[in-house]
Amino acid sequence: MRLTEKFKIESREQAQRKSFVRLTLDDITLLRELLPIFEVEVDGIVEQFYEHMLRHPEAQKFFNDEAMLRRVKASQRGYLLELFQGDFGEDYFEKRLQIGVVHERIGLTPKWYIGGNSNFLCMMLPLLMRKYRWKSEKLTGSICALIKIMNLDQQLIIDTYIGSLLEKLSEKDELESLLNQIAETAVVLVTSAEEILETSTQLSSSASQSASAVNETSATVEEVRQTAQLASEKAKQVSDSAQKAAQISLSGRKSNEDVAAGMERIRHQMDAIASSMIKLSEQSQAIGQIMASVEDLAAQSNLLAVNASIEAARAGEHGKGFGVVAQEVKSLAEQSRQATNQVRTILNDIQKATSAAVMATEQGSKVVESGAKQTEVAGESIQALAGSVTEAAQAATQIAASSQQQLVGMDQVSAGMGNVNQASTQNVASVQQLESSARNLNELGQRLKQMVERYQV
Repeated sequence: MRLTEKFKIESREQAQRKSFVRLTLDDITLLRELLPIFEVEVDGIVEQFYEHMLRHPEAQKFFNDEAMLRRVKASQRGYLLELFQGDFGEDYFEKRLQIGVVHERIGLTPKWYIGGNSNFLCMMLPLLMRKYRWKSEKLTGSICALIKIMNLDQQLIIDTYIGSLLEKLSEKDELESLLNQIAETAVVLVTSAEEILETSTQLSSSASQSASAVNETSATVEEVRQTAQLASEKAKQVSDSAQKAAQISLSGRKSNEDVAAGMERIRHQMDAIASSMIKLSEQSQAIGQIMASVEDLAAQSNLLAVNASIEAARAGEHGKGFGVVAQEVKSLAEQSRQATNQVRTILNDIQKATSAAVMATEQGSKVVESGAKQTEVAGESIQALAGSVTEAAQAATQIAASSQQQLVGMDQVSAGMGNVNQASTQNVASVQQLESSARNLNELGQRLKQMVERYQV
């Protein structure tokens, strides 16, 4: 896009500006007549100008080395001669706007450009007076024509500064958009945290039920073991003891099936929690990227506000209103920066809580897997026990041998159920820790949401 289009200075606007400064064909003719003089004098004018400019330390920063200074002088020479070539069409306006864009980009503020034009005018006027010292009418016309074209140049350069400033002020709208995105993300974070909290609460309840079932199964297995021992010692009572053992075995198998079903539910819930943790981690990373963008926008807005405040101060009485706007922009940038830091602190807390929840989930998954295997072993042992008791009831002649085998099997089941009981206890503790982490995550999400709402414009 051409700069004349970007800054809305196209053909109609160009004609209006030339008309407003009263730049006529006669003025253009007078300027062209001066070209031979300035082709001879332009080098001396440029050298004199930069000799004066470099006496000011603040201006020296724009010229890093001698090679750069030579390039700038050559560009300045062409710039001055174009004032007297009489071609003030579309290309002329485009080149002048390009000069303004370059000045704004390197930080050359309008005071240097306007002051420079004043210096050039003071060096050019004596040349005009020497040429037309006996022709007052032409002298007056030439001076007016030179002032008109230089005034037109100043308008174009100032337009680029104003346009750039308006573009940077529009970044405020982008900042508001980013805050809205953060707010939406905070809502998603809170929703996810609530879902995790609900799931972990259900998991905690299931784990408690599973632990109770395991405790009951352990007690039942111990009773069966004692019964088997009694049957071995008192062979005469084996029939009655076998019937009791059969009933207890059925109860133990049912309890074991309940434990297995509980373990399966826990496994599914742990998978769901792990998936939620991954989603939450991805959302935390997305929030971090948004924070970086917000912080960068805040820094740019702050720099813009400082520059604008300086310009407003230089403008004196006319810049007071603009100074107030610049101060407001600076205040908004500082508030955005502070909000970004606070949000980043909360985000770090969320990420730490997420990591703790992931670790707890992994530990819970391992415990569930171990519990499921041990429950399977217990189930097999209980089934073996039931078979042994049935055989004892049917064949009284094998009571002694079967009772001995039953006693050995029940010792193994008792040890296995002890392990299952311990694993269930650990699982309950892990699930409680997960539930606590989920509550912390939910609270952090609420805090993030409140802070974003507080700092939204």
